[in-house]
Amino acid sequence: MGKHPTIKYLLFILITICFASCGDEADTPVYITVNEPTFDLTPAQGVNYHDTQEFFIFHRTANLGGFPYGNEIPVLAEGMEDVIIFPGIRKNGIRAQLAIYDLMLQDTFRRDFIPGTDYVFNPVFQYRVNTVFRLNENFENSNAFVTDVDGNAATVLSTEPNIGFNNTRGGHMVVTTDNRELRVASEPALRDFPTFGSIIAEITYKNTTQLSVGVYGTNANGNKEIFRTELFLNPTDEFKKVYFDMEPAIRQSGFSDFQLLFTIIHDGISTVQDAVIDDVKIIHLQ
Repeated sequence: MGKHPTIKYLLFILITICFASCGDEADTPVYITVNEPTFDLTPAQGVNYHDTQEFFIFHRTANLGGFPYGNEIPVLAEGMEDVIIFPGIRKNGIRAQLAIYDLMLQDTFRRDFIPGTDYVFNPVFQYRVNTVFRLNENFENSNAFVTDVDGNAATVLSTEPNIGFNNTRGGHMVVTTDNRELRVASEPALRDFPTFGSIIAEITYKNTTQLSVGVYGTNANGNKEIFRTELFLNPTDEFKKVYFDMEPAIRQSGFSDFQLLFTIIHDGISTVQDAVIDDVKIIHLQ
């Protein structure tokens, strides 16, 4: 990705104003380029595929903002200092919901900064050590998505080889003109989520018809119901990653337990339509 001078100079002006107001005499920044990150995961934490898209940069405890990888960012740093990089995600795939991915650790770069000098950082991100994996399904040896919500035995999520991310095994949902709707939820039903903090479902997917994601659970009357569909994923012929923010539904539904729900509905045009999911996780901090 190329440099964006407008971002560069606007940031320089804003940061200069900030430091001038704080009595800092420095007026020549360093220029920091943050490259696309890598992810250091254990085999039990899933594949090293994430779509963090942007990063957040902190310097002297100040959040300088969120930026796309590859941009040159001016920072008023001098001498031995830390610059801290956090991964950023777009919750629910929504551009306006850019947030620090607080389930992963930041990467810290300590340098003896010389004003006017260019620096390049290559961040490596890991899950926090207290991240809890409540669901972690890659479909290689299991299938958590066996709760039939639509009541039709002909519409199920099956596992198949060579259709998942990187040609691994994946979860496959198919609808036709005769079996138009498929709704399936994860097992087991989950309880006892933390009372605060992020609760994220990471989903790797591709689809030829709209894939909907929601929450299914047990209501106050003891009946199973769909709380609401939270996320609508448009068709894509390449795998993408989405970070579904489950926390609002879990807080607002009043359910005693929770299952991740996938829905696809035939559009009435094509003969067969489908969706593939892989590397599905529900995670939060302990």
